Amino acid sequence: MTDQMQQPIIQLTPREMDVLRLLCSGVHSDGGLAVALSISEHTAHYHIGQLEAKIAVSSRVQLVAYALLHGLVSDVEWQGDGDQVA
Repeated sequence: MTDQMQQPIIQLTPREMDVLRLLCSGVHSDGGLAVALSISEHTAHYHIGQLEAKIAVSSRVQLVAYALLHGLVSDVEWQGDGDQVA
């Protein structure tokens, strides 16, 4: 791997990893994340913001792509929460 391709090591908290796994399994809404993690929607939204800032992306789709491309999650099972993409 060349220096240009290497990504900095990003330290994620256990909760951020939980959120990332859920995103990769299809749970995309703050409400869906909140129910799955027994937290408030506000806290779910906060965790998404923290992940986006740490990984330097600007959307949940980019978070999922990053996680899958860099092997941050594995063996995820689709748990879609009914979110619709317009």
